[in-house]
Amino acid sequence: MTADLFVKGARVVKPDAVVECGLAIREGVIAAALAPGETVDARRTIDAGGRYVLPGLLDTHLHLGTAAQSFDGDCASESRHAVTGGVTTLLPFVITRGSYVEVLPEMQKAVAAGSLVDMVFHAIITREAQIEEIPRLAHEFGVRSFKTFMAYKGREISPSGIQGMSDDQIFSVFRQVAKILGAIAIVHCENMEVIELHQQPFIAANRQDTAAWSDARPVFGELEAIRRMVAFAEAVGIELLIPHMGVGLGSEFLRQKAWGRGRVATETLTAT
Repeated sequence: MTADLFVKGARVVKPDAVVECGLAIREGVIAAALAPGETVDARRTIDAGGRYVLPGLLDTHLHLGTAAQSFDGDCASESRHAVTGGVTTLLPFVITRGSYVEVLPEMQKAVAAGSLVDMVFHAIITREAQIEEIPRLAHEFGVRSFKTFMAYKGREISPSGIQGMSDDQIFSVFRQVAKILGAIAIVHCENMEVIELHQQPFIAANRQDTAAWSDARPVFGELEAIRRMVAFAEAVGIELLIPHMGVGLGSEFLRQKAWGRGRVATETLTAT
């Protein structure tokens, strides 16, 4: 066997064990794991000296080009930070007010020109017209995950253009996702009507602190939204990701649920 790179003397971290072995890399892929002492013909050899060797990590939740720096600039700077920490794949959320078909080619060029790591995009769907683009985004640009917001319906809450969608729009997104092999829906789960009711006394008191933000978002509101989106996902039989889930009762609900057609994964932040 020949290889482009051979890493010898490694302690390879696997999901269930740490194994002493050598790794043969060919065309950027691990081609073989060899027992200690075994070698291959390789253009380059690295002696790990008994150090741990881990697979490249994936950062599945980040935002580029939404602050002071441009998307192109963030591709360069944030990919450098990522690879320094062993992260070799980034999945940034991208957003536009217009057509993704028009902006994604430029974003992909920026990644090719400036990123040191692989990137795959999550597309944030905020406009009715973007729902119809979903199949093209999958087939032409490789996008397989599509995010919507339940809160902030019909109004922008950031310079980047974030705004929420109605239930019928989100369900339409789910239907499009169901047509695409391997695609998932991502939903920021909140009940906006509950929030608007509970935030009134804080607005009247001119409260803008983080405690007021939290208190205006009671646990039951997020839990109800999670249950609703799970029901939608099961109705069409798709995979659903609930990001930055902030209520422990949401985890309990998902653990205890008897699953039908849908499947749900979560990012958890806290348990309240």
